[in-house]
Amino acid sequence: MFSSRHSKPYSPQATFSVKAPVSVLLQWVADCLRQPGHAFELSLPRGKPLSDLDATLEAAELAPAALLNFRLGTM
Repeated sequence: MFSSRHSKPYSPQATFSVKAPVSVLLQWVADCLRQPGHAFELSLPRGKPLSDLDATLEAAELAPAALLNFRLGTM
């Protein structure tokens, strides 16, 4: 289960396979944006933004569950 923490009270949640690549998670978040096309970053609390798009969610230490911080900006 993944939750993404935003600055506004909107927290989408979804379930993915631990073998899914990080890119699938990032695409899902992009699809959830009210205004598509904005650059954003996701990171674990006090962590660096997710950058290895080919890593599995398990390898990125996002399984079995993760709360991610969302930030608009450049990727």
